[in-house]
Amino acid sequence: MRKHARDAGRVQMQLFAMAEEVTLEISDDGPGFDIGILGAGPGFGVRGMIERARGLGGWAEVSSSAGRGTTVMFSIPPVLQAGGTAREGGDDR
Repeated sequence: MRKHARDAGRVQMQLFAMAEEVTLEISDDGPGFDIGILGAGPGFGVRGMIERARGLGGWAEVSSSAGRGTTVMFSIPPVLQAGGTAREGGDDR
């Protein structure tokens, strides 16, 4: 997002943790861009993020328009341990 938020005066991040999903929302008040260009570049940035979210049973989306800033949302279900209980913290043990 840093690449596209070059003139942003404010960037806000929010994390929502619920029983059925964990969602990260990042938004800025930068110049925005035409999201139609996202698939045109040689990299996998946003496209890769969306595929990773899908691979984890979640979703990701980007919304932006010229002069209106950008919002990126990434949501996945909580990680489950064997036995079906949610794992606490970021420990991969």
